Amino acid sequence: MFGLRLWNHWTTRPAVVYSPAYWTMVFPLGIYTAATNRLAEALPLPALQLIPTYFIFSDLATWLLTWGGCCTTSGYPLNQRQPRDRYRCFGPER
Repeated sequence: MFGLRLWNHWTTRPAVVYSPAYWTMVFPLGIYTAATNRLAEALPLPALQLIPTYFIFSDLATWLLTWGGCCTTSGYPLNQRQPRDRYRCFGPER
């Protein structure tokens, strides 16, 4: 997915802006890594264990980048109120 995003950016030069839809890419990365880890525990394949061992770091980096994009797009310091016309990290205001 990351490779496709880079290719899209290089060919069309769109602005890289946070979108809540990015969470739909983060979730499957973590789930596939967790599922592969469980499969590696069930099957005696040492090569299969390498996948979750290294992919957990890319999953964590992707999660942190998405979270960081969410918080920076909000456009407010943590001690001030959030503007109403921006994306929210924590859901609707109550």
